[in-house]
Amino acid sequence: MDEKEFRESISEIKERTTRLEEQMKTVYNKTDRIENKLDELIEHVSHRDIDVATNQLQIGQGERLFWVGLSAVIGLVIYWIKG
Repeated sequence: MDEKEFRESISEIKERTTRLEEQMKTVYNKTDRIENKLDELIEHVSHRDIDVATNQLQIGQGERLFWVGLSAVIGLVIYWIKG
């Protein structure tokens, strides 16, 4: 192997290394974007969980209020019927 071939092989190795580094950088950037999207989705889901829990509490309180009101109305009707 003469000096010219050696330099060409070194140049080829440098070029391949540069391309490989660019590909790795692209992969890392894509991975970062995916991680960011996952973080956004996790945050979005956690906010939804809080909203659902809040709605369940409100529905539960409304349901209790409904049954208390219905019981009072039934009690009044029975009281008027007997009275």
